[in-house]
Amino acid sequence: MITVEEQPGSRARGTAGSPVKSRRRCRPRLKGNFWSRVRRWLRLQYLRFLRADSSPHKAALGLAVGVFIGIFPTFGLGALMAVGLAFIFRFSKIAAVVGSAIMNPFTSPFFWGLSFTIGAWLTGAEVGEVARLIDEGELWNAAGEVVWTYLAGNTLLAVALALLFYGLGYGAVRTYQRTRLKHPPGSLPEPLPDDEDA
Repeated sequence: MITVEEQPGSRARGTAGSPVKSRRRCRPRLKGNFWSRVRRWLRLQYLRFLRADSSPHKAALGLAVGVFIGIFPTFGLGALMAVGLAFIFRFSKIAAVVGSAIMNPFTSPFFWGLSFTIGAWLTGAEVGEVARLIDEGELWNAAGEVVWTYLAGNTLLAVALALLFYGLGYGAVRTYQRTRLKHPPGSLPEPLPDDEDA
């Protein structure tokens, strides 16, 4: 049986002089923090959109439809619906999927609150009125008021952002394609970011 003898500043060795592997477990290092991973993910989606090999109009249309469906309540089916519409109307499927990613676990609370706020401004709904209906036992009326208010604000928000992203996407793809004509393919950045944090 080989016993292990450890000395400060030296490797553990057995009595026979052979090196013995340490049983100490090393935890894997996480590359980058949360925000750097988010930044790399956003950059990846942006590059995927630019390199969708579509005309500026088709790419921007796919992005706009994806954004609209992503914000509109589709109960988790936004990406599938965006791809289905892309097949039917022949616009960029990659751009549609990228656009639908605008609604995710991090942005959902913001869009929910903003939709209800805009809806309350449009319909004149008041939180006090909804609370009164609940207190009086008119749950269906209260639920209808909430759903109508949310859908009104959500639809307006989805249309506005879809139009905004169409314009931004059209300009980005057009600029990118013009740049590719002026520079050789090897001079453009790779789609996967390799600038990992130390």
